[in-house]
Amino acid sequence: MGCSIQIKSILAANDRVALTLSVAERLAGDNRPTFICILRVDEDDEIVDMHLVHLLGDNLSRILKRLRQEFAQGTEELNKTEVTFGIAAGRKVELTPDGLKAALTELIGEDMNAYGAEKVRQRETAGFKDSKRYSMSVTFEEMTHSDLIDGMLGLKKLGIKTFQPFEERFDIKLPGGLPFPRGFENAVLQISPTPVDAGVISVSSPARGVPFELSCDLIAPALTNVPIERLKLIARSKLLNVVVNIEDGSIKLASNFDEFSAHLLHEWWELFNFLDAVFTDGAKLSLRTSGGLPLCSGSPGDAATTNERPKYLNEAVVILEMTRRLLEEAGALDRSVSLRDVMLSATTIRQTHDFFFRANELGSFSFRVEMSEKVEVGEYSGLFVSAFHLGGDVYAYALKLALILDGVVGEFEFRSTRMTPLHISWIENDGAALKKFAQKTAKLSGARIIILPSFENLDEPTGSLLLAQN
Repeated sequence: MGCSIQIKSILAANDRVALTLSVAERLAGDNRPTFICILRVDEDDEIVDMHLVHLLGDNLSRILKRLRQEFAQGTEELNKTEVTFGIAAGRKVELTPDGLKAALTELIGEDMNAYGAEKVRQRETAGFKDSKRYSMSVTFEEMTHSDLIDGMLGLKKLGIKTFQPFEERFDIKLPGGLPFPRGFENAVLQISPTPVDAGVISVSSPARGVPFELSCDLIAPALTNVPIERLKLIARSKLLNVVVNIEDGSIKLASNFDEFSAHLLHEWWELFNFLDAVFTDGAKLSLRTSGGLPLCSGSPGDAATTNERPKYLNEAVVILEMTRRLLEEAGALDRSVSLRDVMLSATTIRQTHDFFFRANELGSFSFRVEMSEKVEVGEYSGLFVSAFHLGGDVYAYALKLALILDGVVGEFEFRSTRMTPLHISWIENDGAALKKFAQKTAKLSGARIIILPSFENLDEPTGSLLLAQN
């Protein structure tokens, strides 16, 4: 066990010792255990007691703070300034070699590597407050008041003229600290503002009896004394920004998503139903806080980026509504999917939706199946099982059928006289999972036979027939 001890003696009437900052800096910078041993003596120079000040924790911080204070004041000769410690900062030690050894052993511990690592950690982190560690002073290039507000809202980048970062430690702020390059030619600042409140964006129209609403975060520029007539706000939902300009009364919509990004189906559904309402004749937009305080209202004639209804909007609204109902039926509304994957599966989504929610309107239909089992001509309680892909997910569904087997001409042909939707569920992406789903559903429904398409060709009108397992 190795350590460094600075010995100081004082009269018994005193209780503090002083170290030059140059010595204190050396002790603080040593990764080994360092101590101040204070010996108090009487008038006859006899040692009265001994105290050991361990330079770790608060005592180490005391040295680091004094060093920072002197650095801030421009002090260069640390050997001419001092830092003091009282006996209260240490512990009283028995006046014997064994007593000193016992105290050092207890304070240092058995693992010198762990001790050194902890001292380094304290030396690097003491005195910092994460929320106040870094700050900066910035001078921007010449701009209008509107440009500054847009920059503070993160709507545009701000050109930087001068820049000075600061680091604060022990409540002492000094230049530097931030890991930025020295040169700032053609530098810009992009601000990512944080919300100041929660709000609600609402759109209503004469054609819609009930307004459609989106929850949002409200973002205001971090500026003081902004005249209300020049104020801009952002109402931000996960997939949509609404920029409110009080000065000219405009309300502009801007999507902040791409069709390949994955989100909850309900979030896509909300966005497109909101846009559907916006592009409706006579629609009105309004914004309020979550507490009900009205902030603004305006016409989507000014709000929309274009007054023309997007061509894809009607189709997207319909398909998203169908998908939402299917995933709700499957208990899978917590699954994420991209808009592109939803629209690529539009045909199978329509078909599955009609099977489940319009079964009574579809009437009878017939289909051919390959037979590996001997089945007599007649009437059967059957189960039609299939699946559809939605991005990387697969959803299996089952329909109970009243079947009539008409005859055999190379393949069996069944005719359905009645169809009842039973169940839809997320499954693993393989044929074995689809077959397992089919057998389980058949057992629960009492179906005698199962009509199952090939997993690799789910869209093909033919399939194979299985006997249900009892």
